Amino acid sequence: MAPASHTGPINLGIARRVCLVTGGASGFGAALAEKLARAGAIVAIADRNEELGRKLVQEFEERYAGELDIGFFMFIKVDLSKLDEVKRMVDAVVRRYGTIDVLVNNAGIGDGDTWFQQGNSQRWVETFGVNIHAAIYATQLVINEIWKQPERQNRGGVVVNTASMAAFDPPAPVYGATKAAVVAFTRALASLAKSHNIRVNCVCPAASPTPLLLSGMNQPQLKETYEKFLKGGWTVPVDLVAEGLLYAIVDTTLAGAVIRVLPKNGIELYDYKISKGVKAEWPRQKL
Repeated sequence: MAPASHTGPINLGIARRVCLVTGGASGFGAALAEKLARAGAIVAIADRNEELGRKLVQEFEERYAGELDIGFFMFIKVDLSKLDEVKRMVDAVVRRYGTIDVLVNNAGIGDGDTWFQQGNSQRWVETFGVNIHAAIYATQLVINEIWKQPERQNRGGVVVNTASMAAFDPPAPVYGATKAAVVAFTRALASLAKSHNIRVNCVCPAASPTPLLLSGMNQPQLKETYEKFLKGGWTVPVDLVAEGLLYAIVDTTLAGAVIRVLPKNGIELYDYKISKGVKAEWPRQKL
């Protein structure tokens, strides 16, 4: 990660809020985690890549650490394809910080589903496990954690899910199905804003040069698809997606929102009533 200048926390209303970011060691998760750290948040990074995760936490401690005895940052190594690991992750953050104010279900896997016609059932089970089952379970755990503490209920919370434009125009059957499920899950929880003071939103980025996508460039089918996206100008920067995730967290008017991040339109809110995106007023204060 490139060095960033830092002149003190930027006020986005999340200073000292406990934020758990899954898939936070690289890509969208790492870019968002740094923005949260710069805004003065307490950030827990969960990822299967321990080396990258611990390195990122060390960088944050050197740049952004404030006065907090138990530290502003932590890393949890986790395999989100296993539900018991999801619970262990949430428990670890709550044990250290007492609660979770913001959950970002960002972790995801996908390799173009090149194996689909081979009848490899284990691959689609794993893809659903990480992309949607883990997000559902983590959300359930965090909601219950907030609401079992009366003093936390007024403060509420936020859940943000990383989906994909593959939910709208799926290039791969299983991956697209998982991301469509993430969108449906998010929209179904819109009512939590009124009933539990917990806002749930999702972000659907177009193709972006994340480690997940670039790791599949050894597969001809996936490489060909990505090259078409590049030539057609249908890719978005990682940092713009992180801005979309931040928008979903800090804008208190959003609940059940589907935020799309597109090459030409930038960050937009998708309106299902008219099946069209509406330009979002963001970034207000770019991090």
